Amino acid sequence: MIELSEKTRIGLRYLTETDLDFESHISLSDVGPGIDQLVSSIGNVDLGTKMPQSLTAAIFHQFNDKWAFLGSAGWEDWSEFSRLRVSVDAAGIDTVRDAGFDDTWHLGVGAEYQFTPKWTFTAGFSYDSAAASDSKRPIELPLAAMYRYALGFKYRKSERVALGAGLSFLWEGDTRVKPVGNALRGEVSGQYENLSITFLSLYVQW
Repeated sequence: MIELSEKTRIGLRYLTETDLDFESHISLSDVGPGIDQLVSSIGNVDLGTKMPQSLTAAIFHQFNDKWAFLGSAGWEDWSEFSRLRVSVDAAGIDTVRDAGFDDTWHLGVGAEYQFTPKWTFTAGFSYDSAAASDSKRPIELPLAAMYRYALGFKYRKSERVALGAGLSFLWEGDTRVKPVGNALRGEVSGQYENLSITFLSLYVQW
């Protein structure tokens, strides 16, 4: 973080890519002994993926004694997250499944209003681009363009202690998903309607 003046500061945050590796032994229940032995002989299944790296820049400016404005812009490497490696040593399987995600971009704006020396109210809006198009979006992870609306407050109980709360509403709307399956097994296609998530956060700052 760099303080350009008493009223303005900027910040830069980078989160590294994180490797996630999962390993588990295959087991079945309520099947014949022959099938159970066959599956047990396969051994372990390894799954590997990467949590995306991200880069975010932000600015804070105190306009006057009452108002402060905030802005942010960022990038996340979701195209790397979409690659899932599946490995079964005993069966000689080692493959990578690519869900076809795209990198995402973020833009956000916000404001703080100093109502009294103890009470501060906040509001903000942000936009994140879609990680997947309609033709590639998996049904189990429907990541479309995200619009966030937020309200909050902070109460300064003393010079050392502050209490706060925030309410955020994330809206993705009608989100189409990639058709899956085939004529033999059956197919699933369509869209999530009015897709949204509501977040409530509480915090204490000491």
